[in-house]
Amino acid sequence: KKPLVVVSTNLLTNGGFETGDLTGWTLSGAGGVISSFGSLSPPAGSFMAIVHTNTGTTLSGCASTTTCTQSTLSQSFNIPHGILLLKTKGFLLSNEFPDFTTSTSTFKDRVIVKLVDSANTTFTLLDTDVVAQNANFSAVSSTVSTTGLARNFTLSAGRGQFNFGELTKTVVAATGNATISVSISNVSDTARDSAVLTDENSVKEDPPLYFLRDGGTFTRTDPSPLHRLVRSPQTFDSLLMVCCGTSAK
Repeated sequence: KKPLVVVSTNLLTNGGFETGDLTGWTLSGAGGVISSFGSLSPPAGSFMAIVHTNTGTTLSGCASTTTCTQSTLSQSFNIPHGILLLKTKGFLLSNEFPDFTTSTSTFKDRVIVKLVDSANTTFTLLDTDVVAQNANFSAVSSTVSTTGLARNFTLSAGRGQFNFGELTKTVVAATGNATISVSISNVSDTARDSAVLTDENSVKEDPPLYFLRDGGTFTRTDPSPLHRLVRSPQTFDSLLMVCCGTSAK
């Protein structure tokens, strides 16, 4: 097998929103690009995106435990090779905290960050809700509102914010067209909105030096080392990866 070259270029356009707008992204619902939200600054650079549930449109089927409003920020791109390193940073904001975040609550406003590849396989980087993060929320001291491009989203004093930090995940995806998305859903009601602040989104090719996939058995009979380095440093995450129905001997 011929070694793959590690490529560190972000396959996403404007993953950090440093153009000051949503160039490269598609917004369904409510959101935009902001430079701060109260005391919260962008995790990287000068801008971050906000996606929130104050869409003004109630979805069909809205009822207890179902999605009543939803917004999604997404971007489609091409995957040249299959091994990818996914990354995102951000915050979950919710007016459901602290009243409706106990284990018995049905108001489980939910945030999902995921990639869907050309084979329709879903790779989830983040899937959580306000109930699951109840213990991780901190109450904001004063009311914060954002208007304009982000439409109207207000996080009232005493409501919650949760920093989910930097999340990373390595996946083996199908080559071809793929879509990454960040969505926020208001569950069971439309009265108390939630939002996600997202920044530093990236999808980078992250293959090992040798990558065996797509079935079959790879047998090496040469007793010499697979790879030898003598005073010639090289950078890669791993030397060999075997997956997807393939075996190596």
